[in-house]
Parts: sequence; structure tokens; C-alpha cells
Amino acid sequence: MATARVEADARALWGRLVAEKHVLPATYDRDLVDQLRQAMGLPSRRDIGVDLAGVSAQDLVRCLLGIAEPFAADA
Repeated sequence: MATARVEADARALWGRLVAEKHVLPATYDRDLVDQLRQAMGLPSRRDIGVDLAGVSAQDLVRCLLGIAEPFAADA
């Protein structure tokens, strides 16, 4: 079994989520990216990976879970 890699910052974690196709920011998950920007106070429209510099992975996960919560409640 491979050792799990832990990402310490949001930029690295986001890059990994995109690289492994868990998030498709340019297509399917465009609305998710917009909600994430709003929740995290990221105003720009450039690559969100750039805007996540200096943000902790924990803060990114917390925001993603908050965005996903309404969908989980419907299940």
C-alpha cells in the first residue's frame, strides 16, 4: 500500500485535486469554484490555484465541506 501524501497548503491541495480529476474547475465544477471564491474572499477571476497561495489546506477543506453540506443533507 502506498503512503498517503498530506498537503499542508491549499494551493498544493487544490493542485492535487485538479491533477487527480477530483475537481474539474474549468467545466463541471465551475459553480463550485465561484462559491469557493466567495466563501474564502478570493475576488479575482484568475486561476484559483494562484489565489490560494498562503491559505492553509485546513481552511480550503473547511470551505469545501461547507459548500458541499447542503448536497449531503439531501442524500
